[in-house]
Amino acid sequence: MAASAGAVVTTLVGVVAGAAVGERSQDQHWTRDQVARACVRLLEESSQVFMGLVEMERARPASVPQGVVVPTALDWRPWNQALNMINLVADPGIVDAALALDEQIWRMHTAIRRGFGWTRPGWTSNSLCSKPKVPSSMLLDGSLRAMAPRWIG
Repeated sequence: MAASAGAVVTTLVGVVAGAAVGERSQDQHWTRDQVARACVRLLEESSQVFMGLVEMERARPASVPQGVVVPTALDWRPWNQALNMINLVADPGIVDAALALDEQIWRMHTAIRRGFGWTRPGWTSNSLCSKPKVPSSMLLDGSLRAMAPRWIG
């Protein structure tokens, strides 16, 4: 009787432990998937914001003097939603990178609204097209790469 009770207890402990390990694995997969989706969405929204900034700069009336702030036509809601999702699901390194990207985008937006465009110190134009090239020291080497965790590729 004691042997069969021990076998039952051992079986139950094995089932509970297996369930806990399986649940933990599923949680890790879900978290990894959510972080990957949030990073992809943030990068997609950053592209939309950059395109909006280019259009905003091109549409600035020549009659408005440099330094005078013009209204913005950008819809910041999708960007802010993507940034908030990063804050909810990502680890601190990715969150810091996303916030650094957000800060640089906001600085660009402010410069364009004031008529300074892409000519701010440290910003250069890409010689192949009219779209701006962000200094790698600000975004490409730091924020964007940090937002791509090793398991994404």
